[in-house]
Formats: sequence, C-alpha cells, structure tokens
Amino acid sequence: MPFFINRIVMKIIRYAFLAVAMLVAGSAWAQTAAQINLLKKQAMKGNIQSCAKLAAYYRANWMLDDAETYYTKQIILLNKKKQSNEAMAVARLREQVRKLRDNLPNTSKVQFIDSVVVDKEAFLSEIKMDKENGTIDSYQHFFNVADSTGAMIFLNGFGTKLTYSYRNEAGHLQLFTCDKAGDGWTESHICRGLQEDCDINYPFVNSEGTKMYYSSNSREGIGGYDIYMTRENGDGTGFVEPANLGYPFNSEFNEYLYVEDDVNQLGWLVSDRYQPEGKVCIYIFIPEGLRTSYDYNDPDERKQCQKVAMLHSLKDTWTDKDAVDEALERLVFVRNQSEAAKNVVPKKEFTFVVDDDHVYYYLSDFKSPSAYTSVNNWLARKKHFEDMSAKLEQQRLVYASSSVAERQRMANSLYQLEEQVFELEDLVKQVEKNLRKEELSALGLLR
Repeated sequence: MPFFINRIVMKIIRYAFLAVAMLVAGSAWAQTAAQINLLKKQAMKGNIQSCAKLAAYYRANWMLDDAETYYTKQIILLNKKKQSNEAMAVARLREQVRKLRDNLPNTSKVQFIDSVVVDKEAFLSEIKMDKENGTIDSYQHFFNVADSTGAMIFLNGFGTKLTYSYRNEAGHLQLFTCDKAGDGWTESHICRGLQEDCDINYPFVNSEGTKMYYSSNSREGIGGYDIYMTRENGDGTGFVEPANLGYPFNSEFNEYLYVEDDVNQLGWLVSDRYQPEGKVCIYIFIPEGLRTSYDYNDPDERKQCQKVAMLHSLKDTWTDKDAVDEALERLVFVRNQSEAAKNVVPKKEFTFVVDDDHVYYYLSDFKSPSAYTSVNNWLARKKHFEDMSAKLEQQRLVYASSSVAERQRMANSLYQLEEQVFELEDLVKQVEKNLRKEELSALGLLR
C-alpha cells in the first residue's frame, strides 16, 4: 500500500472530524429515522462509508455503545480488504469512544450556574476569585522575565507558598514549589509523584492547602488537557497519585484551569469545549465538599449522567434550584465588586525616581528581572531606617526635657542610636543607587 493516505482513510478522518464538529456546534447531527435506517442497511451490505457515518452520528449523540459497534464493523471490513493502516486509524477512534464511555460512571453531580465565552489569551481577568484564595498569574509576569512556554504560577492567599510550572530537562512543563524566606524564596523543588511524560500547568491549591488541582495532557486523560487533583503524601516527600476529575469537569477537548473560591462558595472551570479557535468558555459552578457520582446502574440516573457529561445545557445539571439561585446572587455580588474595584484609583505603594522621565509607584512598574528581590530589599531597609529615625526623634525629645543627670546617663545610648541611623541612611542610599542602576540598565539608558 502507498505511504500516502488513500481516499478511504481521508473519508474516515473526515467523518471523525465531522463528529467533533457536531460537538463543537453543540447539536446532534440531524438525521431522520429513514436516513439512519438506510445507512444501517448499507452498512449491513458492507458499505464502509455508511459505517463511518453511523459511527460519527452515534458518537455525536453520545450513543457510545452504538458508535463502538460501527467502528468495529469498519475495522472488520477494512481488514478484509487488507487495508490495515486504515483499520488502525479507525481502531484509534474506537479507543477514544471506549475511553469516553468507560469514564461515564464517574460523572460527578455538580451544578453549573453560569458560563461566559472569552478570548483564551485573556481569560484570567474573568476569574473573579477572592484574593484570600490566592493569586493566579503567568510565570512571565510574576517573575518579570521572558517566557514563551505559557507557564503559570499560583501564590497562596498568605503570599507564603508559590507553586509554578517550568520546563524540566526533558522539555515538559512540570510543577515546582518554594516558600517565602525574608525578601526572597527558598530553593525550589519539583512536585514528585505527578505525571512526568507530559505537560502540567495551571496549578491551584485550595485555601486549606490540602488539595492541588492542575491541568495535564497526560495520555490517560479523557481529552487533550484534563483537570487532575492530588494532595501531599503523609511524609512530605511528594504527592499521592493524581485523580482525574472525570465528567463534567473534563471532556474530549481541553480543560485548562479549575479554581474553588471558598470565600464566595463558587467554582470556575476553563475549557475550550464546543468553542472556535482562540476562544474558551468559563463555567461557574457550586463546589461540593464531598463529590458524589451518578448511579450508572439506574436507568434514569444513567440518562441524566450522559446529559451532564455532555454539558450542552447548564440546566441539565440543576438538582437544587434554591441553591442555584443563591449561588447566582453570590456571583452577581462578586462581579459587582470586581467592577467597583476597577474604578478605584490604587494607592501608591512607594515613590522611586529612576531619572527625570521615569518615576515608579508600583512594583509592576519595574522592568529589571531582579526587581522583585531588589525592590523588596530596598523597601525593607527603608522602613527600618524610618522606624529607627522615629525612635531617635523620640529619644531626642525625651533628652531635651530631662535633667542634667538624666542627660548624662542618656548621652552615650543617644549617640550610638544616632550613629546607627546615619549608617542606615547611607545603606538605603546605596541600595537605591544600585536599584536605580539595575533599572536604567534594563531600560537601556545606563551610560
């Protein structure tokens, strides 16, 4: 057989893409009963194209047992024609259907209350999570360095623990952690126990620090990128085996981010399911403390399970309308808070003069790669100087109103305090000078 893909393979692939396109469109393939019966008769006579159409139709409608049946018929017919490459292509499609079906019994009972479609590149700005839950940011923005990998970071609500994604020696994005130590961070260490032969990104740790969620394109996933959950093991050497969250959180598309806002009792899921290129849908849901699944052996629950897994309609997930209404009220409150915050002029963090044309008021103004550490070092020493200066001024006032004997007793300690303040002032000026030099260099203005 020639190396290029022949016309039959092209048709097989076309029908596979058609099935996915129908999912993206969010509607079933419109086929009348007469058309389906005709395709079945043609399939019975060994028509490969009819088998492919029926498999695509049943897959799009999540009639996965039927889809598997017609993929299998295709494989048998193709093998009879000694078209093994084509049969292998269909076998991969059948394996995808089996994976979709086998994960159905693990579908979680969860109520989705709202959704919004946004540009993929800007979805973080639409996650209205309370800052007490932590901060999600790009590696590039947080560390103020160039990065083209799309790596992300998560900083806990206390600002004391950082989890971030970074490429390892094998070229895969993996998760690393470090802790706040003074003005900097401790040495980073890899999160052991997670998948290693794939990319892992978008970490999120719940407010209690007991669960970590992330997105990974691991081979055992349902789709492209899936959401996984894990927790640290008992001896502190790594993490327990990650668990795939299953439907409806995951799909055969890509799920990028899972967040739980404990303050407002809202959850956020970012996915590109059913979306065109460059767009994602942010689904808002009610987090459940104890996750439960549908009884797949119950016919009614099994039918409901399939609807929830597809997530074509948010109303299909509603089991408690009162809880949904209350959650929607919380969502409106959160969004209103976010809009109000946009109109508040942020308070200046400090004033730092780089040169006549550059005056900075926020850490984010700096362009220097080492700015985070350098600025915090400058602010810490500046505060120490100001505190000691205030103490010196207070001691001088006490000295001025004291008796001669008391002044003689205080003179030496007052002199030492003055010397200490002068040394601190010189040190602050030196730190400012070095910081200014770093920033001018970063701006390309250093002479």
